[in-house]
Amino acid sequence: MTPVKIRAWSCGFADDNEFNPPEVRGLSVRGTWPDGKRRRSSRVVEKLGPRTVRTRSGSVYELVGDPEPEYVAFCAEKGIPLNLDDPIRMVGREDTHRKMVVM
Repeated sequence: MTPVKIRAWSCGFADDNEFNPPEVRGLSVRGTWPDGKRRRSSRVVEKLGPRTVRTRSGSVYELVGDPEPEYVAFCAEKGIPLNLDDPIRMVGREDTHRKMVVM
């Protein structure tokens, strides 16, 4: 499957329910889709490459170019490391309980 290229991207929670704890909210990618509209993906479930992910819906996305400037500023303000070459990492206690995080 050819990835959908997302520009001016950022990463954030897949769930906007503020009552859910962060560890269950999952990760989504956001940005400008090829049609010029800004959108948010469904929950990321698999990392396919340094900037390529598969979501719960089965879609494949590639983060291209620079992230959204506001996202870079947010990460800097919060002390969140942002590796632009490989911004999404898999972390977890066990292979069966892995989470996607921004790095």
